[in-house]
Amino acid sequence: MQLASSARIPDGFMAAMRLGGEKPHQGLPGRNPALYQGPTVCNSTTALGLQAAAVLNRVGSCSTGKEHDQESGNDYFGARYYASSMGRFMSPDWSAKVMPVPYATMGDPQSLNLYAYVQNNPLSRIDADGHKGRCGGPGQPACTCADVEVKAKTTSDPKYIKTNPIDRKGTILAGVAGEVTYTVKVDKKTPSEIQAHESNNITEKENGVPKPVQVYQTTNNSDNGKIPDTVGPVMPSTGTASDLKNVDNEYSANKWEMTAQHSMSLIISGPNISGTLTCNTYSINTVTNIGSNGSLQPNYSLTPTQPVVSAP
Repeated sequence: MQLASSARIPDGFMAAMRLGGEKPHQGLPGRNPALYQGPTVCNSTTALGLQAAAVLNRVGSCSTGKEHDQESGNDYFGARYYASSMGRFMSPDWSAKVMPVPYATMGDPQSLNLYAYVQNNPLSRIDADGHKGRCGGPGQPACTCADVEVKAKTTSDPKYIKTNPIDRKGTILAGVAGEVTYTVKVDKKTPSEIQAHESNNITEKENGVPKPVQVYQTTNNSDNGKIPDTVGPVMPSTGTASDLKNVDNEYSANKWEMTAQHSMSLIISGPNISGTLTCNTYSINTVTNIGSNGSLQPNYSLTPTQPVVSAP
């Protein structure tokens, strides 16, 4: 194949191309000083969808630091391969958390293209791992609730409160209590501060009969990305040893089931957030001593669902 106009290509550049192409099929890569004045040749244009004249097999990209594979012509970003010849990834973006459109922000149409490199803006954004470009950094889009992930885990199984009853704003409570811990990440990073306003819509049944419950609202502050929450069926108590024993008998001799629709309003601060970011979460916690066959169990179980994060 001939070039349409060779007059515009300097002789020195053509010589460098010939030098770079000397017998690569024999495993003897040539040098290309016109592209890179160093010990190895690297591709400095992959992020722009442009191919350099010569690259060595499995050489890191100068602009992104990713590994280039000469055989396929693609760059390895960790999660998937990027085709610099087309300016797009070879496979759609994906996430460990099941999502309809991974990493998408519904208000930004560019984020809906799962093959695009950093939402088609390679001059001002970078891709760290083959997923959506990072948020909150210089030249990066602002972090949104779509970048927030909250995971719930049972960190303490429910136990009978035999001593040290719960004191909630002057009301002494006894019964059964476990703990769920919510871990918050913003673009896979731990926020420096979280203020969590919690509310619970609770239903309780004793032997299948609905019981009146109290709805509690609390506020927790966290500087490590973790928000603990005490969960379980409780009732007012005098706090004396005899009363605690009576409450213990009430919860151990009867079938109880408590369902808490748990909502949080999170006000998040962090190094990758400009100002604060407010997001809502919704999950359901179930505490019961009823087995799968409907029989009364000696111990209670606590089962949380994974929270759904949304914008206010």
